[in-house]
This record gives sequence, C-alpha cells and structure tokens, in this order.
Amino acid sequence: MHEEDYDWEDRLSRARGGSTIWPLLRNAGFMLAALVILIVGMPRMFNAIAPEPQVTGEIAQPGDRPEEDVDGVEGGYEIVVPATSGGHFLVEAEIDGVAIEFLVDTGSSMVVLSEDDAELLGLRAEELDFTERYQTANGIIEGAPVVLDRMRIGDLELEDVRSTVIRAPLDRSLLGMSFLSRLEGYEVERDRLILRW
Repeated sequence: MHEEDYDWEDRLSRARGGSTIWPLLRNAGFMLAALVILIVGMPRMFNAIAPEPQVTGEIAQPGDRPEEDVDGVEGGYEIVVPATSGGHFLVEAEIDGVAIEFLVDTGSSMVVLSEDDAELLGLRAEELDFTERYQTANGIIEGAPVVLDRMRIGDLELEDVRSTVIRAPLDRSLLGMSFLSRLEGYEVERDRLILRW
C-alpha cells in the first residue's frame, strides 16, 4: 500500500514538472492567437494609413479621347479632365445650349446650380420652390429641385439630370453624383480625372 502511494506521488511530480509538452503547447497557442490577430488587423491598419483617394474639386478644360477601348470593352468612351494647380477638377458643361463651368464634387449627392448659373438657364429664384434642406459646414441651406433636360460635356450627353438650385453663396456650380453615378465609371489617376461612359 505504501509502495503504491509512493508511485502515485512520483508520477504526479513528473507530470507537473518533468514534462516539457505543456509549455510547448501553451506557447504554440499564444503564437497562433498572435498570428490570427495580425492577419485580421493588417488590412484595417493599411486602410487607416492609405485611405481610398477622393475626388473633390475645381475646373480645367477636358481633353476628349472618344472611341477608345475602356476596360477592354470595344466602343467605350472617356473624357480626361486635368487637375488645376490647386488639385481640383473643373469641367465646362453645356446645358440646353448654355455653357456653365462646374467643379467636380463627389461629396455632393446632386448637381448643384448657383443662383447666378440658374439665372443663365432661365431658372429665376422667385419662380422656384425651395422645398429641400441641405446640412452643410456653414449650416442648413435651402434648395429648389429642378431637372435639366440635356447636359453635355464634350461628347458625353445625359438627359433628365436631377439637380438643385441653392440659396447660398457659391463660386461655381457643382457636378455631383446625380450626374456621375449615371456614368460607366470615373477615377482619378495622378492629376487626371477620367470620366467613362
């Protein structure tokens, strides 16, 4: 009986201190957990360091390059708009025969017309319904919804473009997403904006 007790204590002692397998398994578990954290966290870290480029803009004259292959699709079209010295993108659009200069702004959900440009198009502020409200850095501004029958930039032409005329000081009208989202695509390459349709 005494001999059996002795054997049991000896085995327990060897299992606790004499074996090296448990520390190895524990270290392997820590290394695996660290590897999982690294794999999951790295993409988020890189996105924080190098976020996607955003287009916000001013206007330069677009250089037309029609009838080129776009993304391997035959018959695609594109317009290349060079950046201004300030890094903005400006385009001249013809609306119902009237030339209007626009600042390309992907942060704007709509094509936004200044009151002066709206006046050039025959849209008088006193005849418009300012029923929309927009939150801006300078507070809430009023907008009047309008639809532009025909809007043309070079060879690119869209009909029935949703727009708004705003009651706020605006140096230039804005070419926003109600126009841009109807294109095949757009992208910024270095100091060029490419519009594709």
